[in-house]
Amino acid sequence: MKKAVLLILVGFAILVTAWIGIPIVRKSSIETEITQNLPVGSDNSAVIAFLNARHIAHSEYYPDKGKIYAGVSRSRLGLLRARLHIEFDFDAKGRLTSHRVAELIDFL
Repeated sequence: MKKAVLLILVGFAILVTAWIGIPIVRKSSIETEITQNLPVGSDNSAVIAFLNARHIAHSEYYPDKGKIYAGVSRSRLGLLRARLHIEFDFDAKGRLTSHRVAELIDFL
């Protein structure tokens, strides 16, 4: 009886992991890193350097939009693929004014 319950619990854990995936990067950790390392007023080249140092895929700086876009894969296992979308906003002088991190889910 105990073996059956244990097997059911292990099977359930595997099923849940396969369904929702295993988080690799947490939104809160990205938020904290950005806040600690890229204060408002940072130059767009500092943002690019920050992203490159962490191997985070990103766009170039778009001066006409005042934006840099970046993305991080959040989970690699599961039927749902989760990712973090990061958007950096800049003023006319190319200085950071704000950022946003959003969690996005892609369905297979």
